[in-house]
Amino acid sequence: MIGLKEFSQNITTLTSLTCSHISRPQSIDMLIIADCFPFLEELDLSYPSYCENSMFDRVKTLLSALSNLQKVNLTKHSYINNQFLFHLFNSCKCLEEAIIFRCPEVTNVGIASALGEALTLRSLSFTNYFEPQECSMLFDLVKNSPSLSEIRMEYNFENSFETSNSFMDLVVRPQLKSLCLTHNSRLRDETIKIFSSIFPNLQLLDLINCSGISDEGICEVLRCCKIRQLNLARSLKVKLLWTEL
Repeated sequence: MIGLKEFSQNITTLTSLTCSHISRPQSIDMLIIADCFPFLEELDLSYPSYCENSMFDRVKTLLSALSNLQKVNLTKHSYINNQFLFHLFNSCKCLEEAIIFRCPEVTNVGIASALGEALTLRSLSFTNYFEPQECSMLFDLVKNSPSLSEIRMEYNFENSFETSNSFMDLVVRPQLKSLCLTHNSRLRDETIKIFSSIFPNLQLLDLINCSGISDEGICEVLRCCKIRQLNLARSLKVKLLWTEL
């Protein structure tokens, strides 16, 4: 990324930078970004081919230096853990959107703790590596971040939502307006119905390739929520033949 240093001499007010799919990002690269582009509002470092262990501290330092950062994409940064997530939300006071897909070291406990620091966060994207019964705890944590209005959850193949008594303990979270639960073949109508009661102001629901849901669950969502955008691509059991809405 040495070329970025030369580029920054002419463009000193850059607010958005995408450096995704870099083969082997180095620690020095993070220092260059922090030094050359202090006014960044959006930063995409997603899908590195390989991350050195030293990247943990270097990226933390980088994020601390970007006081205006509003959106960050750190998908597939395998070193990210609970401690890092807490630092991210604590140090980036203007952060509105965080994308951390495929970071298996982040746990439900880590998200719980970090959300308490995420005072401005409105969108969180992550991969679910949790046990099914723990997922209900995660949605209850929306209360720790009153500004959070969008959740995009990608699924680890072996885990999925299951209907359980723990879901019944959840209270209504009216701030959530967008929910993405794509590619979950084990998602069932019972769980979709529960979501419709928990998130009554839901406007966007993305259920691409959720083959276990049917008209029954979708009808309940349409009755109870304020859906404006609904994606049912490859959800084969949905027939789109509703007679009573």
